[in-house]
Amino acid sequence: TASAFQPQGPSTGMSQVNPLNVASAEVLPVASAPTTGPSLDNIQDLLSQLYGHERVRRLNAAMSKSNFLQANPHVDKRHMTYGELPLELFANTLNRIAGLVDRPGSFVDLGSGVGRLTIAAALLAPTGVFTESRGIEIVADLHQSAVEARDRAFSLLPGYALPLSFHLGDAFDPTNGLLSDASALYCYSTTWQCDSDLVMHDLSNSLAQAMVPGSIVAMTDRKLASPFVLVDSLTGSNPEKGGPEAISIVNIYRLE
Repeated sequence: TASAFQPQGPSTGMSQVNPLNVASAEVLPVASAPTTGPSLDNIQDLLSQLYGHERVRRLNAAMSKSNFLQANPHVDKRHMTYGELPLELFANTLNRIAGLVDRPGSFVDLGSGVGRLTIAAALLAPTGVFTESRGIEIVADLHQSAVEARDRAFSLLPGYALPLSFHLGDAFDPTNGLLSDASALYCYSTTWQCDSDLVMHDLSNSLAQAMVPGSIVAMTDRKLASPFVLVDSLTGSNPEKGGPEAISIVNIYRLE
């Protein structure tokens, strides 16, 4: 998904402006459904129906980003980045994560944008590993699109493997508890600000304060610092980084 991070502040992502002009950014009730999901090809077809042409989606994302930054000048634009991991690499990442979690809990897509991978996770997740697929987004237009896409997805496929919800706001606000029950978290962090060793110290500290020990966190092309320990990594094609030969590394950590 798309991503944006502000240390100790709003953290989520950019993807596309709401194409359906949803009037409200309210969070709809969590929706649950059957435990059997469709194939990867079925999911790809669904996402294509929900989100349309790639170029249009990216142009809308740029517009949404610009509007958000104009309304929120305090936000560091270096952390506001449109990005979506290819579905195949995300599915492999989710499989690895599922094999590492040690307790039932929510799967969180941090910076969920229009909800593309949050919806995919609800369909792909192995039965009994996660209690919910949860997207967290700070840009209202994108959040509204995610809520609408979720409802449209219900009419196109018979059900989700997991309950599915989207939340608008700051993931690290201690009053909302959006990360406290998470057993796993993913974020598309490919272009987020980091040090020369690709380590994100501020994000590491924020996640460590918000999540419980044993939680699993996956990052694309970035690293976490202590108290996170690297437990797995995988690579895969990611053309949006710079063409058909571009590769992303997904680093998977456990919070000690």
